[in-house]
Amino acid sequence: MADKSQNPPPSQSIEGNQQNISGHVTGPVVGGNAGQIGNVYYGPVTYQNGAAPSPDAQPRHFFTVPFPRNTDFVGRDTDLELLHTTLNSGDPVGIRSASGQDLPGFPKPGRSDAPAGLTGQGGMGKTALVVEYCHRHRDDNPGGVFWVNAAEPLPQGFAALGCVIDPANFDRPIPRQIDAAARYLNSHPDALLVLDNVEEPAILARPVATGLIPTELACQVLFTTRRRELPARCRPVEVTVLPETAALSLLLRHETRQPGQKPGHPQHAEARRICRRLGYLPLALEIAGAFLGEWPDIGLAEFRQRLEGEGALVTVDEEWGELAPANLPAIHQQAVGAVLATQWATLDDENARLLLRIAGQLPEAAQIPTDRLGLLAGLDGEERPGRPSRLARALRRLDALSLVEELSGDELRLHPLVREFAAGQTLADEREAFCVACAENLHRAYSDFVTLESHCARRGVSRLENDLRAAIDLFLDPQSPVSQSLVSLLRILEWESHTLRHREAELHPVFFAQQLHYRAVLGQEHQLMVEAAARLAELSRRYLLLAWGTTRTSPELIRVLSGHEGYVLSVAVTPDGRRAVSASDDRTLRIWDLQTGAEERVLSGHEASVLSVAVTPDGRRAVSASDDRTLRIWDLQTGAEERVLSGHAGYVNAVAVTPDGRRAVSASYDRTLRIWDLQTGAEERVLTGHEASVRSVAVTPDGRHAVSA
Repeated sequence: MADKSQNPPPSQSIEGNQQNISGHVTGPVVGGNAGQIGNVYYGPVTYQNGAAPSPDAQPRHFFTVPFPRNTDFVGRDTDLELLHTTLNSGDPVGIRSASGQDLPGFPKPGRSDAPAGLTGQGGMGKTALVVEYCHRHRDDNPGGVFWVNAAEPLPQGFAALGCVIDPANFDRPIPRQIDAAARYLNSHPDALLVLDNVEEPAILARPVATGLIPTELACQVLFTTRRRELPARCRPVEVTVLPETAALSLLLRHETRQPGQKPGHPQHAEARRICRRLGYLPLALEIAGAFLGEWPDIGLAEFRQRLEGEGALVTVDEEWGELAPANLPAIHQQAVGAVLATQWATLDDENARLLLRIAGQLPEAAQIPTDRLGLLAGLDGEERPGRPSRLARALRRLDALSLVEELSGDELRLHPLVREFAAGQTLADEREAFCVACAENLHRAYSDFVTLESHCARRGVSRLENDLRAAIDLFLDPQSPVSQSLVSLLRILEWESHTLRHREAELHPVFFAQQLHYRAVLGQEHQLMVEAAARLAELSRRYLLLAWGTTRTSPELIRVLSGHEGYVLSVAVTPDGRRAVSASDDRTLRIWDLQTGAEERVLSGHEASVLSVAVTPDGRRAVSASDDRTLRIWDLQTGAEERVLSGHAGYVNAVAVTPDGRRAVSASYDRTLRIWDLQTGAEERVLTGHEASVRSVAVTPDGRHAVSA
């Protein structure tokens, strides 16, 4: 696979765990600036304090297209010119499959509203066309060319762009990463944004985040989709099958086959028949061409007969001009299936077969890390001088046969039609056992502590967590010992992700083993504790070895959210359960992603401790109460402070929001409660009667009464 430029790492941070532990020290304890394991400190510490974003980045010829340029790309010059002209119109452009009447060999219908026979058809080369366009017109977009895999959540893709645009965003909350991407794309109309594999184009006209609607960005926007219905303002560019000359070039692209492209050559007529039999479909022709290049001794007539034996319809060849457009999707699917079956039958690398079958069990259009694929297959990915790994050899074989879409780096992707075929190579009644075996392979690899440590250092703890989730998803029996072991390891990594995420393995070689040993002691994970202790001894570095530990932490703990610099005094969860908002003695509120444990945003503005926080029922706003005698209303999407509510003569100890989200009730040291209109910020009423500080307040579910203490 091709090399991938690594993104700059985030600033480093080693943070401790607030637990009571006992034990003994093996070797001298490291002094100096402190990270923390229980009450033992060592190593440098950098705390995240929600610093303001750096100034907008300047253009640096960004180019994030994950696919290398395809040297075999042919026959799309007219499509590329049309695409370039359409993009320069200023409107977003959608690449979609053409309707049947636009295909070569079909008579033009008499009605302009003829059915779209290829709506949603795969294998037409939409992504390949966009990749070629991006490479050809790289210099025409000085603001950058940015690629997002829209098969994954759009917020995730835009957050990644924000980090590419300004590496300082790595340490910032996800909404601020998205904001950075939106600001850049809106201020650089000479940039091109590609959204590949959009399942439902209508989502592009909806907010991804506050202030970011893809179809309204100032930059050029290009997306691919199987759907024919596009949002308003979006212009379609139709992608058809290849013209015959281009189809012949793709089929006979290898040197030994190229003479057959010329009319009059003995193989020319047979090559044309194969192209017709494959419906001029780019995906089928590319895979067939790879086969013919691998087996130069197989004649074209023999190859055509093999295709027919695998199910390529003779009628595609004999009656091409007579077929109705509505019949083409099924015919094209059979053509791809036939050529894939032929390729599969001659694939003599069992490791390559195994990788393809595993990839077929993973989500459609997923960008699959090759390391994860190797772990699931039980294939060693370690390269040795002069000896490529089994994983690398198998991947190279699949790439040579055009069975995987090579990405620029350590990931690959399967075309949806190839994935469907690959999934079918595992029989339905064998699929459960096959998936379990794959998960057991990954479990076996990560049961080796050095392997686990190596993957964390090289790929990061988030990749390890995702590897484990992928394996757990493949297990159908959650009660099996292996499944439970995977869940336990995932839980420990989630517990320690806030410390492992920013470590420098070179500077702190014992840190990974130290942290996992600590967690294993507290979680009574005996096997991991033994392996981590052995690794610590093996490293011959100074370290703390815990003999025993006590903790009040429940085993149900999932993550530690670390970032506040003072006591955390209050917390509220959004109604959808995805985020938490915390209030602290450090005068800030912080928004947390409960799935990943990442800090999304820091809300600053209070001039004293923030004592209480409540979230509105729609999850859009938070109301905070502070020692500075004010309440403040926050927009949770943007982090903006909407209003300051002033009126209390003492500390505001607590706040509650009514079920309709229209009012807040606050409780204060000044012995009063106050009712506030959240839309206007007006103080509606002062409630008196308490003879001392009011420390807490709650609102009844019907919103008619408040109870104070």
